[in-house]
Amino acid sequence: MSKFNYSTWFRVACVAFVVVVLIGFYTVSDYGMSWDEPFRFKGGDAKLLYYEELFRGEQPARMTDSYPGLFDLPLAWFHQAFPELGTRSEKGHMWSLLFGLVGILSAWRLTALIGGERAGFWAMVFLITMPRYYGHMFFNPKDVPFAAMYVLALWGLACALQQLPAFASWRSVILVGLTAGLAISTRIAGLLLLFYFAMTVFGFILSEHVQYFLNHKSLKIDKLIKDLVQWAMRGALAGVIAYIVLMLFWPAGHGNPLSILDGAIGNAQSYGWDGLILMDGMFWRAQDLPVYYMVYWLLHAVPEHILLLLLLACGAALLSCWQWVKDRRMPPGNLFWPSFLVVFSLGFPLIYMLIKQPVLYDGLRHFLFLLPMFGCIAALSLEWLIRKLDGLEIKRLPAFVQVAVACCVCFVVIDLLVLHPYQYVYFNQASGGLQAAYDRDETDYWGISHKEAAEWLNQYVEQIDAQDERVFRVFQKYTPWMLDAHLSDRLLFTYDRNRADFAIAITRLNFHHSTGEGAEVIHVVERQGVPLCFVFKLPES
Repeated sequence: MSKFNYSTWFRVACVAFVVVVLIGFYTVSDYGMSWDEPFRFKGGDAKLLYYEELFRGEQPARMTDSYPGLFDLPLAWFHQAFPELGTRSEKGHMWSLLFGLVGILSAWRLTALIGGERAGFWAMVFLITMPRYYGHMFFNPKDVPFAAMYVLALWGLACALQQLPAFASWRSVILVGLTAGLAISTRIAGLLLLFYFAMTVFGFILSEHVQYFLNHKSLKIDKLIKDLVQWAMRGALAGVIAYIVLMLFWPAGHGNPLSILDGAIGNAQSYGWDGLILMDGMFWRAQDLPVYYMVYWLLHAVPEHILLLLLLACGAALLSCWQWVKDRRMPPGNLFWPSFLVVFSLGFPLIYMLIKQPVLYDGLRHFLFLLPMFGCIAALSLEWLIRKLDGLEIKRLPAFVQVAVACCVCFVVIDLLVLHPYQYVYFNQASGGLQAAYDRDETDYWGISHKEAAEWLNQYVEQIDAQDERVFRVFQKYTPWMLDAHLSDRLLFTYDRNRADFAIAITRLNFHHSTGEGAEVIHVVERQGVPLCFVFKLPES
């Protein structure tokens, strides 16, 4: 360990992060426009207009968008201020990438805070090479921002809990409020972070006083009251700061915040969408999905080494609990409660979703915010294993384990390279990979492969009509913006198939089977031999 100490791990992690930043900025333009982007653009414009009218002294129109605007509002302002710096979608992809990088940075520092710099390095590596996170962070305007702010807020909470058994400093409480406010400002579910703060602090107070009672057969009522009052004051300050941050990015809450907040929470828990979802070879209604939907996707879409390390983490937790029971003493609060926070932040949402069964769809996207926690816990599990092996004094065994893990990571990196820029359609090899997922599960449900299909068609019409004499029409059955944003001036979008020369369709909901008779496949966008998007030549009417 002396030859490769913790400061070295920190420097290596810094280099790795810089490399990912450079790769991200270089490749972000490869990602196509996704399904939900125009809706977030519209929400951002509405919030920006609200503030413009407010600052002009006018009575702004009542906001009806219940979606917080940490992603939408700054993007709308930047696009309005710098219209020449690319399209709104291109700016949005860069903004999403920045959020994704903050998520990686936060997972690194959170894990290092708990398990040391070696664990932090591995947490960063695991999250960077988690294809479902990596791919989404280039274009997802909803789920990646929340995932990033969720783990950032957990880092803020862990900084406060690291000070136990002393009261958290007011500076760290302000940090908790700011980071929790940013999480709530991306999605109302960020309120969970304040709940986590309350739960961990209550658990700490309870454990401290139960331990004292077991040792002395009495309670220190004055200290209990002091603890409750001091922590209640800190919790109140964190809540007020989080509320102020939320109101900056959520104009809908300016009128009647409690009513709007209640409605937003209710909408998040029981969203009324009831479209068709492909899973396990069957089409299901979104409101009739099987109870194992979430577990199914996690087992299919998270790399195997992460799942194995999570299993090891369960074993390590059981062994630790058994040791505490034997010793009749818990570890120091500044060691236990930050670790508990990380585990609880993963376990509670999973259990809640299994019990409540809210409307879910589009694979992992609604619990994408848990993927950073998968990386953190897997890294802490690996760190626990390495330290146990160090204690055995078997030379090179800890290094061998890390090399084995690095090899597993390399296999996933190969998939990342081959799937580019569709890393988010990754399936692990235990599930059969992407090949087995075709016609069994959703693949390119965001439709970003339209960009590659459109660019191929742009070149194709230049070849078949080099004299630039015709303008061709392209038919698509569903959302035109994903395709139209990437078509050249020689191609016009149309909903009328009978007037179209070409058709483009992704495989979601079997759109590629609905182009009608006589359609000839002239190009297929594919990865690992699996079709993602089809280009058809239509017969002349």
